[in-house]
Amino acid sequence: MKKVRGLVITAALGVWTLALSRCQSSSPEAETQGRSPWWNHGDSVHYVGIETCKTCHFEIYATYVETGMGRSFGAAHPERSALGSHPPGISDSALDLSYRPIWQKDQLFLLEYRLDASGDTLHRWRQPLDWIIGSGHHTNSHLWQANGYVHQAPYTYYTQQTRADLPPGFERGQNSRFSRPIGLECMSCHNAMPLGFDLLSLNRFEELPQGIDCERCHGPGSAHVRKIQSGKVTDTAQGPDFSIVNPGRLSIERRFDICQRCHLQGNAVLKPGSDWMDFRPGMRLYDHIEVYSPVSGKAQQGGLIMAGHAERLRESACFQSSKTLDCTTCHNPHHSVRNRTSEVFNQTCAGCHATGRQGSGPGGCSLAADQQRIEKQGCVGCHMPASGSEDIPHVRVHDHKIGVHRPTDPASGLPDRLGCINCDTADRLSRMTAYLQQYEQFESRDLWLDSAAVVLAQLDPGADALESGLRLDFLRKDYAGVLRRWDAAPTGTRDALFSKDRTRSQRAWTAYRLAEALSESGRAVEADQAYRAALEALPAHPPFRVQYAHHLLENGQTSEALEAYREAIRQFPMDADAHNGLGFGLLQKGEWDLARASLERALDLDPDHLLAGVNLCVLDLTLGRWAAAEQRSTQLVARHGNHPKLQRLIREIQLRNPPQ
Repeated sequence: MKKVRGLVITAALGVWTLALSRCQSSSPEAETQGRSPWWNHGDSVHYVGIETCKTCHFEIYATYVETGMGRSFGAAHPERSALGSHPPGISDSALDLSYRPIWQKDQLFLLEYRLDASGDTLHRWRQPLDWIIGSGHHTNSHLWQANGYVHQAPYTYYTQQTRADLPPGFERGQNSRFSRPIGLECMSCHNAMPLGFDLLSLNRFEELPQGIDCERCHGPGSAHVRKIQSGKVTDTAQGPDFSIVNPGRLSIERRFDICQRCHLQGNAVLKPGSDWMDFRPGMRLYDHIEVYSPVSGKAQQGGLIMAGHAERLRESACFQSSKTLDCTTCHNPHHSVRNRTSEVFNQTCAGCHATGRQGSGPGGCSLAADQQRIEKQGCVGCHMPASGSEDIPHVRVHDHKIGVHRPTDPASGLPDRLGCINCDTADRLSRMTAYLQQYEQFESRDLWLDSAAVVLAQLDPGADALESGLRLDFLRKDYAGVLRRWDAAPTGTRDALFSKDRTRSQRAWTAYRLAEALSESGRAVEADQAYRAALEALPAHPPFRVQYAHHLLENGQTSEALEAYREAIRQFPMDADAHNGLGFGLLQKGEWDLARASLERALDLDPDHLLAGVNLCVLDLTLGRWAAAEQRSTQLVARHGNHPKLQRLIREIQLRNPPQ
């Protein structure tokens, strides 16, 4: 049985890194040298939740929950959804699958189906949806949850154009159906801090909050609550209340960091020793996360991205000439932008531009006031024009680079390097990680791996270089290279990769990559040890357990493999690979009925699971059901083409049941 080792990929050219902005701070908090004055930067402080904040700050709470941030995440309920009572369906021509949301009372389901040419149903799957992600200002996307494991569903409603389509990243044949995991990186921006995250997993949450809350901008509130409950009140007219972060007391750079934690979109690289929950308001973002973006040596890429507001604002002459302009100059985070008219924004501009160049419009604008009203232009319409987003289809966003916008020549050439957006002193290890992540998570252009190899040659020998090299070889599918690098490394360096100084995720992925290379190379005993190390670090990550079960099955340990498959299914019952592996193992043991049930379950979950279809054919052949095997093999060829496994299967059918 062939293992599933494929990674989704794309590509680009170039090896040097271009920094787009500086990370040195000239602000008063030069700030975090020494101990932070903010109490909620301490390790013992914890999050209390928006309901606790509400008890003292109800007026702010009442308006905040109507904002985009306040409505960023919630249960899939009619009151929360933008879908309406009769949601539109969509089709994915690349996979020949269609989708239609269905309301049953207050429960939302997504129906996935495939029809043949005559309209008969070939496949039907109805998946309950649990969560809506997105405020509805631009989109509603949908998540589902099984045994705590959270994944994205293949359906997004784009509210600005009142149309439905596949979510970003699911287009052009990349539809992962119901299998895209939603981990801590995604959840920690689109929601309040998910304190119920299972640290032994990559995407399991024991509980989830419902919307970005007060503490995302003010920091965890337990110290502040204790202080207030003890009767100690600070006169903030005389100075800061250090028990809770008031962003207005921070420097512009630190205020920007709060917004940029989620509104600086790109390839985010964690600094060593940091995780997605470490950054808190008042800290320097680049101490925890460095964000990269592809750039071109020929020209900057010209399109807008959905969450590039802070970066574009920094490029504005308004920002560069001002000592006070930041995101909150125009956006009151406690009030919905939908409740603010364009005149509010015009007056903000007029606060600085009232003595601008001559004209009859506001702030000396050359357009007459009545003409502005007729054209509904205002300052924002001309100087922050809206256009489509490069990364999210069917949405329009305002360009936050305030200025006079003139038509420009389109950017030429593909991006050929990665630039660190929020720090110009990013080190080589950070850049190395960025190139590897760009290949893994965004686009699998060989250029990114070539660039990573250049940076790798510049790294000092040690555990970081070994880990990066193993990851690079693994992404290249050079399993012999993985083992050459591993075998040549000093024992102390190898041991350091599994020390407690590294995160569970780092230890698990290093062990898993090594295990796959060892298994591929026939070093079964060592592979077994490496798989066990991966599972010891992340025992609640079912895909690692499934791959370990594949390894056991390939090496004749059928009983152990079956137990591993069953444990993976107990953890996450929706894994088609686990059901197929279980069915194949049961087939080998002669348990025909149980094998068929598992293989058919795999095909229910994934109608295009080639191995499950092949294994069902083998089962039919084993039981002498020649016609059933031939019919299924014909269907598989129609779907998967001239696959080598199918050719071998067809030859077997012909040998066992030659034409009359």
